Amino acid sequence: MQVEEKEFFFKKATSSDSTDFWYGPHLGEPIPNKEAFFKDFEEYYFTDFKNAKGRCFHILESDEKIGQINYNEIKERVVEIDIIIYDKENWSKGYGSSSVKLMSAYLEEKFHVESIFIEVHSKNKRAVKAYEKAGFTISGEQVDNGQTFYRLERKNKYL
Repeated sequence: MQVEEKEFFFKKATSSDSTDFWYGPHLGEPIPNKEAFFKDFEEYYFTDFKNAKGRCFHILESDEKIGQINYNEIKERVVEIDIIIYDKENWSKGYGSSSVKLMSAYLEEKFHVESIFIEVHSKNKRAVKAYEKAGFTISGEQVDNGQTFYRLERKNKYL
């Protein structure tokens, strides 16, 4: 994803079928305005492919931008990833699990990470299934604002 595509990403992340999985009162987090959104997704997420601080990528199907996947700052060979498949018409088609597998392989090879994790609301069964299909296992859970979230983790089997 490039700098000029930030606006597209903001619109999709804050007003698509998947927005409720990232934001909303039920998660205890309001939908951010542009300023707040880009405080989380700083410029480096859109500029440098060699960046250990974080990077955003489009998920494409037949040249259509159907989602986004990113990694956050790599710390002590551990990294968190996030993913969003924007519209319901593209859910449950394997795009999420294949994108997570690809991102995991990229991070393991390029940055030699030991562990990759993702946090997901416990009610998002479809996402949990996709991450498990991509080699992740539930390694913990936490309650935040009365909501339960799972932490799913994948260990680099080549280290």
